[in-house]
Amino acid sequence: MSLQAGILISFVLIMFGGTMYYLNEEYPEKATLARFGLGITVLGLLVLGGSIIFLRLRTP
Repeated sequence: MSLQAGILISFVLIMFGGTMYYLNEEYPEKATLARFGLGITVLGLLVLGGSIIFLRLRTP
């Protein structure tokens, strides 16, 4: 997987997780959806961090 794909996937995960967390504000009875959204957001941040670290190690 290329670096650009990793960064793109991370932004998609962050936006998707944030949208799910926002939906919890509209429908508070779906608390598991909000927890799942936060988990997806954290996963997206980890992918973004890994992509940045990989970029730093790869460039001289």
